Amino acid sequence: MSRPSGRRSPALGPLALALAAAALPLALAAGCGGGAEDSEDPVPDELPACSSLRVQTYTAVSDDDGRLLLEVDLEEGDQGFQLTLDDTDLDVYAAVDLVLDPDDDEVFSFDAWAGGTEILTGGALPVAHVTAFDWPIRDIDGELRAGTWRVGVQVISELNHAPQQGEDLEITVHIKGPGQLEQGCLDLRVLLADGVEEDPHVADSVDRALEQMVALYADQGITVTHTVESVDLDAVLPSPGQGDLDYLALSGEGPEEQLVMVIGDYLENSDEGVLGESGGAPGSLAPTERSVVAISWLMQAGSSGKFDDEEVAWLSETMSHELGHYLGLHHPVTFDSDYEAVAWDALEDTRTCGDFDDCFELLGENLMFPYSLCAFTSSCEHQDVVTEDQRGVLVRYTGTL
Repeated sequence: MSRPSGRRSPALGPLALALAAAALPLALAAGCGGGAEDSEDPVPDELPACSSLRVQTYTAVSDDDGRLLLEVDLEEGDQGFQLTLDDTDLDVYAAVDLVLDPDDDEVFSFDAWAGGTEILTGGALPVAHVTAFDWPIRDIDGELRAGTWRVGVQVISELNHAPQQGEDLEITVHIKGPGQLEQGCLDLRVLLADGVEEDPHVADSVDRALEQMVALYADQGITVTHTVESVDLDAVLPSPGQGDLDYLALSGEGPEEQLVMVIGDYLENSDEGVLGESGGAPGSLAPTERSVVAISWLMQAGSSGKFDDEEVAWLSETMSHELGHYLGLHHPVTFDSDYEAVAWDALEDTRTCGDFDDCFELLGENLMFPYSLCAFTSSCEHQDVVTEDQRGVLVRYTGTL
């Protein structure tokens, strides 16, 4: 498996593999719609429009084999959980490699995916100092049952990948409470970097793009509530995959369930053709140096630096694409530097394809296609197709309340 990169213009470079997500939260937080009222029945007859969110934090120490076995206690009606592993101050990497249900049946194993060509989650890759893992991910993963779930974690050396014993990891568990599974709510804080709001045309174009993004997610049954504000942040944005202390601070200013999107002139890696980048797939609900989605407006405004209607739609689809990564979606196909297909997502209804032309024909209009079609066609063809299996991942993200 591999992690997705930010969305790119294909003329400017090959696909890079980015990663991210994690955190250090310290408080309980409520969801956008609140939880169910008190009742003798733990699952109310009428489910809330938006779910609630519970948070647990603690420290765990790896054993002699460099392993942790963590327990997640779920209540009746809970829909999902996210585990965030934080080893920021250590010379180790950690990732989830096993999930056991309350009957000790194995429902996820990294061994079943390692070495394959399908990508399910970035949370199983021990290649970063912070990792987020959601369960369930897809419709076919089934619903959660009340009881104690156990999650296995492997801790390895950053230097030689050998198992590391006696390492203290900060663990955060977010649990999504009862709600309506086929719909959900997202709370999004949109932050404009230095100078973006000062140009009325750019600010208006960003607002129009956000409205189109909200409409696209509404079509998937997800209500996105967003605010827009300016912040003191350099307009050349750091890569979320690399992480930045400013992102840690900004992502920690709001409630636990609030996601953060930052919009600036460029990303630091824009010379590689990056239009936007997500801090993970999935991204963490907790504050971390990677807990943002970053978008370059200038890379999508055309040579004039001004947006026409097509370019506003392009910007909106990049916003939607990167937010899709943060909610756990991967590119339906991954290409190597020669544009040969080498990996695919683990969803049944995003079609497997061969060479680039074949993939372009079959998947080019999909929201999560890794490259923008604006660089391939005389006009910016829309990339707004979301399959039913992709929608299932979006609504199952722990932060889609």
